[in-house]
Amino acid sequence: MLNKIWRKFTQLKEKYQNKYSYTSSTENLLIGYCLMFNTYSTWEGKALWLEDLYVKPEYRKKGIGQMFFKVTVQIAIDTECARLQFSVLNWNIDAINFYEARGVVDMTKKEQWHVFRMTREKMKFYLE
Repeated sequence: MLNKIWRKFTQLKEKYQNKYSYTSSTENLLIGYCLMFNTYSTWEGKALWLEDLYVKPEYRKKGIGQMFFKVTVQIAIDTECARLQFSVLNWNIDAINFYEARGVVDMTKKEQWHVFRMTREKMKFYLE
């Protein structure tokens, strides 16, 4: 099953454009997905933002997340990105451990970056 998924990822990777997404399925059942897009850093230039990497719980610990992440990193390298960036919720210890084991740096710990968000309603209110 994993070889089939990897082959499909390799084929999809070759077709990426400005927005990227890919899924994995087995027997017509969605088992995971990954969504990313380009962004830019004032200091470093072109970057890739990993919006979501998800594998259904019953398919975790089978190497699927690892393959999703490898394809994502390969896309970042192939498209000349200076970095790959994403957020992980602080309660998601399994994801934090997964990424840190692969050399990813927690920027909250390193540089105390805070993530801010403005909802659509707050944007409208601000503009009034």
